[in-house]
Amino acid sequence: MISKKLSIVHCQLSIILAFLPLSVAYAQQDSTLNRTVVVENEYNPNIMDASKINVLPRVEEPAVMKKGIEYATALRPVSAWTYESMSPITREWAMNRAKRGYVRAGYGNYGNVDFKAGYLWDITGKDRLKVGVSLDGMNGKLKHWNAEDWKSRFYSTEFRLDYSHDFSKVTLNLGGGLQSQVFNYMPDSEMHTASARATDKQHHTLGDFHIGVSSRDESLPLQFTLQTGLKYFGIKYPLDYSGNASTGKEKIVHTSRRVMCFIYMRWEGVN
Repeated sequence: MISKKLSIVHCQLSIILAFLPLSVAYAQQDSTLNRTVVVENEYNPNIMDASKINVLPRVEEPAVMKKGIEYATALRPVSAWTYESMSPITREWAMNRAKRGYVRAGYGNYGNVDFKAGYLWDITGKDRLKVGVSLDGMNGKLKHWNAEDWKSRFYSTEFRLDYSHDFSKVTLNLGGGLQSQVFNYMPDSEMHTASARATDKQHHTLGDFHIGVSSRDESLPLQFTLQTGLKYFGIKYPLDYSGNASTGKEKIVHTSRRVMCFIYMRWEGVN
């Protein structure tokens, strides 16, 4: 048995020694070759947190807790605070200290005049007198329709007087005025040849007088104003191309009235 094992080992060793020179020769021949090893592997990059790019963050809606409203209904009287009642604000009447009269005056080119004046006399608490006067006019050269200069003149003067007296229920009014207008016409050859009475100067006179009563008790259901008077108008140089001279005077009696009625109604009912 031992002799068989030795023969097998001897046989294997002889085989290895036989191939040893061949392997050394092959190794020397293989070292002269250039070998290239190419290793291919698919590249799959992995980016961390790539899902967060261009993505809105998640916002959690806040939870709102509804609470009930509690009102303070307890009475808390103020006992330590003192106050003063506010009196109504009323302005002081300045009628007695107001200016009783005024004057306005002006003058311009072409002889323009503007003058007005007035005054109020408060005689008593029930009697008043008002006076007014005015002057308005011009005097200068103007262009005629044929491009020639002509001297134009116009003046108007007025004077007025008004008186009033207060009774217990009504007020009595008296007044009147006088106005004078002096002017000339534009030159016209036909005006001077048509009638001997024609002239380029003219003078108008206006006057009026009135008397009236009016209610002053506002508690009365009927409020009224009644007035009557006389008006006068006159022309100094009346123009009459027919040759029949007119007087150039007119008188008119005028009456005016205004009545207002207030009806007060009272309703009574039973609930």
